[in-house]
Amino acid sequence: MKYLIAFIDDEPNILRGLRRLLRSKRDVWEMVFLEGGEVAIDWISKNEPDAIVTDMRMPTVDGAKVLEYAASHKKGRIRIVLSGEADRDLTRRTVGRSHQFFSKPCNETSLIRAIEAAFTSCEDVLSPEMQRYVSNITTLPGATKTHDALEKAFKSGSISELSQAVAHDPALALRVLQLANSSYFGRPNDTLSIASAVDNVGIEILAELWETGSLLAAPDTKEIDAHLAEYTDLAVETAQKLYAMSQEEGVSDAECEDAYAIGLLSWVGEVIRSCGTEELRAHLHEKGAVTAAAYVCCLSGMPPRVSQIMEHLVNAKGCGGSAEQRAEEIGRVKYNRVEAF
Repeated sequence: MKYLIAFIDDEPNILRGLRRLLRSKRDVWEMVFLEGGEVAIDWISKNEPDAIVTDMRMPTVDGAKVLEYAASHKKGRIRIVLSGEADRDLTRRTVGRSHQFFSKPCNETSLIRAIEAAFTSCEDVLSPEMQRYVSNITTLPGATKTHDALEKAFKSGSISELSQAVAHDPALALRVLQLANSSYFGRPNDTLSIASAVDNVGIEILAELWETGSLLAAPDTKEIDAHLAEYTDLAVETAQKLYAMSQEEGVSDAECEDAYAIGLLSWVGEVIRSCGTEELRAHLHEKGAVTAAAYVCCLSGMPPRVSQIMEHLVNAKGCGGSAEQRAEEIGRVKYNRVEAF
């Protein structure tokens, strides 16, 4: 079965260039090249694309409107922006509705890798239906205590307080690292350092995204809030144990931060599970939640080592409800105590 990919741009020369660049994928992808946002929305409404790659600045119907339509109608397992000079207000509207942002001119290898990863990551564990469900969550929720910490940090204007808030919530960390590792608001950084990611994106942009609900959603009920608070505590405990373990290994500060972020992000699946349907909660029980975390990290452009370690956890004993077990298992992989990849 060929995957169906839609490429959208208002410039015919750009579309012809993409067609040439991606000629090697003709046997595995069915590709359509759509001129302009209006044509794109009409086509998307009648088809089920596996991936959508769109320019931003287009007359009448811009890329943000295309992505808004696609996200609201749950179209595409991965939605990518491929654009030139970014307009901050326009780009801000794509946060949550897109998974990654590539600047023109784009290295076709990176673009191909991002699209293919969305199809192959966790395919043996997550059904296509579950993949589509996870990929169409626009903004994950955070516990009330996280929102309180964000409000305090933005009011004080303290970048240190903001970094601390991000470092204590897996869903929030995922969003900030997604923005820093892609070209949304500047040059992308291949980083898992939460402090660096916050600094890279900037407090002003993060405040704007929080005010519009694109940074972190609010919990729908008190019950969900309680679950989110519990998973947040487990995520932080896992991350702190991994950071301490890394220090004992004598690795660099960057490696310690790397381990902290992976421990924190490994609980994103439980956040997804807590706010999902009954069917989703059943499907993502225990190991399925770790798989969902691996998948959403892959979609969001996290460095490949994140998903690789999490995919290993799916087959490990220590990926259930214990922070200590999960930290130990991640440590076993990260420090070559087992063959992981």
